[in-house]
Amino acid sequence: YFYVVSVSGVVTYYLSVLFGSTKDIRAVIASDKYIAATVYFILIAVCSSFSVAGLNIGRIIAVVVILSYSRNYRCAGGAISGALVSVTLLMCGAGNLHATVFLGVSGIASGIFMKYKRGTAAAAFLIVNILSGAVAGYSMSDIVSYIDIVIGSVIFCFIPVEKIHVEE
Repeated sequence: YFYVVSVSGVVTYYLSVLFGSTKDIRAVIASDKYIAATVYFILIAVCSSFSVAGLNIGRIIAVVVILSYSRNYRCAGGAISGALVSVTLLMCGAGNLHATVFLGVSGIASGIFMKYKRGTAAAAFLIVNILSGAVAGYSMSDIVSYIDIVIGSVIFCFIPVEKIHVEE
């Protein structure tokens, strides 16, 4: 509960900054990475309740966000965003335990391999996530979650590089 209250407080603060600004909302989101992160996690929470043909939109967006943060901030970004996304998906009821618990560890793996091509990092993310789930023992209901993770990784590979901001 402490985590939920803390995240809710931080999200509320950054939303008040976002909506209290006199600048254009897009400019505020682009200028402050914490506000952008808040918007991403709210987007994941909202979209996790939508499913199209059994695929969960929130999980797909979550994987793209984790890989994008690991691209920008390497291992730390992958681990922190993976942990936050895991809790967000589990709180919203969109995360199967075996598929979402290991997103933080998979984020670290993708952060390690981000010095190579994006496809290599996405493959490392998938391998660690699927092997961790296999060791923990997943069921047939978890297969759909892993399909969402594969789709999110593929989408990340095809996003234009200019859309993924990398601080140098």
